[in-house]
Amino acid sequence: MMSARWRRLRPDALIVLAYLILPLLLYAGVTLGPRTMLPADNLFQWPPWLAAAAEFDATPPHNALIGDLIIQNYPWKRFTLSSLRGGEIPLWNPYLFAGAPFLANGQHSALYPFSVLYLVLPLAKAYGWFVLSQVWLAGVSMYVFGRILGMRRGGAALAGFVYQGAQFLVISAAVFPMIAAAVVWLPFLLGCIERVITTSLGPAETRHRALLWAAVGAVGLACQVLAGHAEFTYYTLLIMALFALWRIVAAWQGSRGAGEQGRESAPLPPRSPAPLRPLLWLSALFATGLLIAAVQLVPLFEVGRINFRVGSASFAEVRGWAYPPRHALALLLPNFYGNPTHHAVRDAFTGDSIPLELNYHGGLNPYGATTTSWGTKNYVEGAAYMGILPLLLAGVGLTAIFRRRGPVARRAHALFFAGLAGVSLAFIFGTPLYALLYYGLPFIDQLHTPFRWVFPLALAVAALAGFGVDELRITNDELRMKKAGEQGG
Repeated sequence: MMSARWRRLRPDALIVLAYLILPLLLYAGVTLGPRTMLPADNLFQWPPWLAAAAEFDATPPHNALIGDLIIQNYPWKRFTLSSLRGGEIPLWNPYLFAGAPFLANGQHSALYPFSVLYLVLPLAKAYGWFVLSQVWLAGVSMYVFGRILGMRRGGAALAGFVYQGAQFLVISAAVFPMIAAAVVWLPFLLGCIERVITTSLGPAETRHRALLWAAVGAVGLACQVLAGHAEFTYYTLLIMALFALWRIVAAWQGSRGAGEQGRESAPLPPRSPAPLRPLLWLSALFATGLLIAAVQLVPLFEVGRINFRVGSASFAEVRGWAYPPRHALALLLPNFYGNPTHHAVRDAFTGDSIPLELNYHGGLNPYGATTTSWGTKNYVEGAAYMGILPLLLAGVGLTAIFRRRGPVARRAHALFFAGLAGVSLAFIFGTPLYALLYYGLPFIDQLHTPFRWVFPLALAVAALAGFGVDELRITNDELRMKKAGEQGG
């Protein structure tokens, strides 16, 4: 029996291992090789290292934001290590101004389970292995979600590759490892929500499985919170809540419709308590996950109440920090406006290499001689590319909304992700629709980064691309059956 089970699970295990291919290719030099992700050379732009810049032939960095890893994140990790080795819990940082809360801040990710890598490996190498583990986890998380949604292995595998290869993830990981850690959990959490709903509304003999999925989801949610980026925790909780409400309504209506037609289950009475079951289980998932993470969440909330961002930017200013309309080209050509590692812009139409000092009119670059921002905050913040093929497959996946044959849940899923993609695009480009967040939800006015909705956009595109692969296979199967029928006739 064990061999039969292994044969059934072996393809899934191989796909999970395959998700190591991309991160190993990207980060081989900083994990297996001799390099480090820490941009120590960026220090030469500030005193006291500036005095030695000429001696080491150091030039101004073409991506200044990457310096955050060495001037911000590295000191956090070093302070955590030195405190723990001295037998102290790093509650307070005495080296910042007159002292400041440290553990309560959260962005250090000290309580995140994968941060054990920083404790057992040299810091110079730990960053590479940490990012590799998170990019791998992103693919696995999306694959699991795709299988839970009913995708075939091929569609789910592609969805995982699309999500882990999204430019915003692999680029952000090099600067903000806590963002990489925060975004990998959403697909898995949505999968847990899907399983809680379907099992709690399913046959009585399988409803106990809702407890298992609620417990696993609670652990996943706690990991997401402990990853250390409150902004992405907010987005994660919001999308989880929207998906849960959407699926409860769709699943209940689907079960009622199937029951009334006598196919899947008996009709639910008009006042059936069935929808209460998934609501109760999901409430337990949310509450337990946040309770586990309360060790970080409660002090973070206390510190956040007195932060300087409260009322610091108007709605118009926040919209001004969104992507300009011209940045839509970055969805199709990631380096259309240049890449800081190239120190030049490759003209997409002529193929000419243009120094960053010049703009497309031949004049001086108004955004700076070493920047590719073109009005976005930074190349890292402007990372939006997900691939041409995934976008095309996502378009095919949208056809699942109109397919009358097949599972009702598939149409509901496709419609949800289509809506999520549309809303995310509206937020990314700073349309007036962003007012729903800015004025409608607490604390959102403190977030000055509408472009970070590229995160749920990537999730939606990955899911729809997975559906697209399945739709192509279904269409191909239907054509073959039709052809076989015609030949048989």
